[in-house]
Amino acid sequence: MKQLNLKSLIAGVAALLLMSGTVNQVLAAATPKPVITSANTKSCVVGLACSYQITATNSPTSYNATPLPAGMTVSTSTGLISGTPTTVATTTVTVSATNAGGTGSLAVAFSVTVSPARVVVAPSGGNYTTITEALAGINPTATNPCVIEVWPGVYTEPGTVDLKSYVHLKGSGRDVTAIQTSLGQTADVISAIGLTNVTISELTITGGKYGIRTESTATNSNSITISDNTISNSWRFGIAANRGDRWGSFTNSALITGNIIIDNGDSGIDLTWTSATISRNQISGGGSGRDYCGTSSCPGIFINSGGTETQIITDNVIIGNKGVGIYACNKTIATIANNIITDNTQGGIDFSYDDSTGTVTNNKIVNNGTLFADIVIKSTNTALPNISFNVFNSITGTGGVGSYNVNSNGDPILVP
Repeated sequence: MKQLNLKSLIAGVAALLLMSGTVNQVLAAATPKPVITSANTKSCVVGLACSYQITATNSPTSYNATPLPAGMTVSTSTGLISGTPTTVATTTVTVSATNAGGTGSLAVAFSVTVSPARVVVAPSGGNYTTITEALAGINPTATNPCVIEVWPGVYTEPGTVDLKSYVHLKGSGRDVTAIQTSLGQTADVISAIGLTNVTISELTITGGKYGIRTESTATNSNSITISDNTISNSWRFGIAANRGDRWGSFTNSALITGNIIIDNGDSGIDLTWTSATISRNQISGGGSGRDYCGTSSCPGIFINSGGTETQIITDNVIIGNKGVGIYACNKTIATIANNIITDNTQGGIDFSYDDSTGTVTNNKIVNNGTLFADIVIKSTNTALPNISFNVFNSITGTGGVGSYNVNSNGDPILVP
């Protein structure tokens, strides 16, 4: 056999190595680096197993994540972050994926919270048979909140249900879970006074003086979420949200969304010196059974504000109330948008007292009685509402700004 020339062999190997390096460089340049496609947030609960899968384009060959919440690890080969978190914290974790083309990364907010305690109210088989008993048996805190799950049934509470902070009172659906008080018109059905982080959802709340009364005090602010309930047949207000100390530093705030608020004796919603977002509700039948309703009584929504609170009223259907659809007085500054306000006996929207004002856009405000107009502006208001892009048929007052409004026939209608 012919002997190989050592010099030729070495030269051939060197050429191969050089070619291999060049090819690798070319391959690396031609391969785009990974792009992370997994979510940029993740919620976990202390003491419960939690996982997050890093996903990315362009075929990663390895993964990483740092820093990780206590109790969790990452597999560098599969990109799975897993474990049982041990500490309440929010951690910004940089997750990454690498291939021949480089490394792609994403900041992911890992939120580790405490699981809320859970108690069940049920006619039988639960922890308690009334909500009042359940509230007496729990001591919720910011780090140990509580969900009171109310199973299907009709619950006649012995008095007012006085909620506690950090409680979510959650029904099984408003069609199957109802609450009332045994004291009739002399007691509220549900009360939240001087509390924080309270939620009421998925219930039918019927009767009482007020369906839900929520209020700050001289020493405590109050915050509440009221969602996806039916609130009906109260003697006065379906929901009354008040700031107890009007000149103090403690505030009252409410998120009222997705409710059916019908056939209450006075206003569907009464706001006094309260900041609120009111969205996606049906508010009708205000003044049910009453004969004294005027423009400022029995409206769908009544607002009495001191000028420092904000009210956002969007995407509601406000129909068939004996007063006006929305009545705004004192120094109310409200944003009223994307609502249907129709067939209210006394009028549609009334800015007819002192310096109430706001922005009224993209609403349908029609067929609101004959006593007052679809929109009323008091002539002495110093701050004029902006009324634009609405459908309405009548407006009274001597001041206002706005444009692009039309009547029901599509003809332009001017703001006075």
